[in-house]
Amino acid sequence: MEIEVFSAYIVPLLSVKYTAITVISSVGKRNSLMDRCMRAKEIFKTHKVELVCETCRNDGAKRTCIHNREKIPDWITSASKYAAITGKGGEDDEAYARECLGLEDDEDSGPNLFSAGSVDKFVARPPVFITDDVRVVAIAVDPCQGSKFSLKRPSNFTITGVCKTSLMNIVLHENIAANNREDYKYIFIESLYRLRARKHFENCLFVISTESGTGFTAPDVRKMMSKRFKGNTIFVDEFGDSNKEGAQTTQDTKQIMSNLLATELDMNRLVYDAELITSHPKVNELKEETERQLRAFMRLVKAPISGFGEPKIEFSGKAGGKQDDLLMSLGMAVHALHKFETEPKYRPYRFRRG
Repeated sequence: MEIEVFSAYIVPLLSVKYTAITVISSVGKRNSLMDRCMRAKEIFKTHKVELVCETCRNDGAKRTCIHNREKIPDWITSASKYAAITGKGGEDDEAYARECLGLEDDEDSGPNLFSAGSVDKFVARPPVFITDDVRVVAIAVDPCQGSKFSLKRPSNFTITGVCKTSLMNIVLHENIAANNREDYKYIFIESLYRLRARKHFENCLFVISTESGTGFTAPDVRKMMSKRFKGNTIFVDEFGDSNKEGAQTTQDTKQIMSNLLATELDMNRLVYDAELITSHPKVNELKEETERQLRAFMRLVKAPISGFGEPKIEFSGKAGGKQDDLLMSLGMAVHALHKFETEPKYRPYRFRRG
C-alpha cells in the first residue's frame, strides 16, 4: 500500500469513535509502511504468525522447519496449495522468509531508518514562506549534559521548532555551544522572542518538550517560559521511571519519534522555513549536519547476551562517535506536535484563540 493511500483513507478512520481497524499483511521490508505500522505501539496491537520455531531459525533451517505447521490455516493445508504459496519466494531467501514464513529480516543492523530517496527530496526542496497565521509551534529542547560548565569545554544544546501548515515547517533550528547557564537562557529566550516577532506568529501557542537531563534542564525551561510567555505555553513533557522532570527518550519513544518523522519525510512534507530562526553563523553547515544525521540514523538489532534473552533493539545515529542531537530535537518536536494534536487531555488548548 502506498503511504499516500494509507494517510488519505486509513488514518482518518482512527479518529472515528468505536471504530477498530484490522490489518492483515505479510511482513513488509525493513522501513516499509507495514514494517513501521507494526512497530507503532501507540496505534496498533500486533499479532504475528511465524511458521518457523526459534530453534530452527537459530540453526538456519527456516525452509525445512515443520514445528509450527499447526498455525497454517485450513484453507491452505492441502499440499498443492501450500506448495503454490511457498513457491512465491523462489530462491530469494529474504522474500521467502517475509512472504511465506512471516519472519522479519535477521540482520545485526538494519538499513538507515530514513529512506535515501525521502531525504534527497527534503534536501532538494527549497525553503518556503509561511503566509497564514500559525496557531501552534512545537519547541523541542535537547539540553546540554553535565551540571557544571567549563570555559575550556563549552557544552552544546539543541532547539528545534516546527509548525504545521499544509507542510511540516522547520521554523527554528539551533545548535548552540555556550560556557554558562545564563548564556543558554539568553539564547533560548531570544530565539523565541525572534520567532514571536515575525508576522503570522504573534499569537502562537508554544508547545514545549524538553528532554530530561542535567545542566540546562526541563525545570529551567519551565521557569523561563512561565515568566515570559505565561498563558501562551503548554508542556507535553512526560515523567519516566527515573522521576526526572522532562521527556524520557527511551528506545520506545525514539521508535515513535522516528516513525513520525519518517512519515513526514516519505510524504515529502518536511521543509525548512524561508525565514528560519537560528543563531548559527553558517546556516548551510547546520542544514548539512542535519542531513548527515538523517542519513546516519539506524535501527540496530543487537544479539542477546544470554541464550535465553531477547534481541535488543536500539535507535541511534551515534555510530563512529558522531552526534544525532539535531535529529533527536527535530523528532521530539514532531512528536510533541503529534501528542498535542491527538491526545484528549490537550483538546481544550487545540481550540484556543490567540
